[in-house]
Amino acid sequence: MFYDLEGNPTTRTRWILLFDDIQGRRIGLERIGDVSVSTVWTGLDHSYESGGPPLLWETLVRRGGEMEEMYRYASREDALTGHVRLVAEFRLLARLLQTSERPP
Repeated sequence: MFYDLEGNPTTRTRWILLFDDIQGRRIGLERIGDVSVSTVWTGLDHSYESGGPPLLWETLVRRGGEMEEMYRYASREDALTGHVRLVAEFRLLARLLQTSERPP
C-alpha cells in the first residue's frame, strides 16, 4: 500500500509524484565529519504488519558511505524529533573526539 505525506492511503501514481520530489520529502541531511544523517518520507509501510501505525519516515545514519543505523517513524513530527536528536548526538560526539585528540 502507498501513503501520502500525511499518512493517508494513496494511489501508486500519486505516490510516485510525491516520491520523485526529494526536497518535498526530505526532513534533513546533515554531515558531521564522515557521518551523514538523512531523514526522508518513504511513503511505504515498513512496520511489517506489527499491528501499529504505518512507519512511513526513515532516518539513515551512514559513516564513510556505509549504513550504520536506521530508525523508522509513523509521523513527520516523530521523524523530525528523531533527526534533530541524532544530529545533536553526533555533533556532541564529534566535539568530544576533537577535544580528546588534542595534545595536553
